[in-house]
Amino acid sequence: MADYQLTASEFVIRTIDGLNIPADPDNRHRIEYDEWLVDGGVPDPAPPPPPPPLPVPDANARITAGVLASLEVAIAIKTAMQAIPDTFNNQNFIAVKIQLDALTQAFASMLQAQTTLLGAGKPPGAIKPLELADLPESEPEPEPEPEPEPEPEPEPKAPQPRKRKTAKGKKK
Repeated sequence: MADYQLTASEFVIRTIDGLNIPADPDNRHRIEYDEWLVDGGVPDPAPPPPPPPLPVPDANARITAGVLASLEVAIAIKTAMQAIPDTFNNQNFIAVKIQLDALTQAFASMLQAQTTLLGAGKPPGAIKPLELADLPESEPEPEPEPEPEPEPEPEPKAPQPRKRKTAKGKKK
């Protein structure tokens, strides 16, 4: 491993500490690098560029494919359930249970695929598939308390005539 490594850009990396050295001839680190080259130093080559990201299928197409696949399973299960005799016995009960389990799994898989789409472009694990245990338990909403009736406004009092004082201080 050399003291320096080239990059795909104009920067050079000093390998001992990962310092990015710009192409500025007045930069003291670039001057050290240029002197190292003159003394016979050979930098490590630039790493190959990362492969281009895989194309992300159109989200709507993925949802449609998931819905169609789940629909195919649901139709197959409906047909299988219709073939179960109407008589109630343990064998028929188990057959119905198996078909209902398959239907539930198909529906859950469709919903999980859709919630995974919400995390497209995010790091793995950033959004986990939706599980039933993740859903909040719904509580019945309390009934609103009836509003109290407004108190009637008091009727205005009629003005009272003032009593006059006489010269002797007695009221008339």
